[in-house]
Amino acid sequence: MSSTTPSYLSPSLSRTSAELQGGLVGGVLQALTGHPFDLVKVRLQTQALNGTNFRGPLDCASSTLKHEGVLAFYKGVSVPIVSCGILSAALYAVNG
Repeated sequence: MSSTTPSYLSPSLSRTSAELQGGLVGGVLQALTGHPFDLVKVRLQTQALNGTNFRGPLDCASSTLKHEGVLAFYKGVSVPIVSCGILSAALYAVNG
């Protein structure tokens, strides 16, 4: 048993806890980095329904930034943060 593991925890429980925490952090970061790209993709896919006309992904991103600000890229990110975090934590723990 390593010196950093409390004496009341078994090594396998400590490893599982570390895998869960690592998976949770990884899932949250995955959602935070991927969500702006997903938002641009969805806006491009639905532009005909919304009456907008973007010239491409960069135009969509710059228009969103100009008219709505940086936080617009993270609208609705709470659900992906929770779901990606839980899913990644479970996958890390099971496959660890």
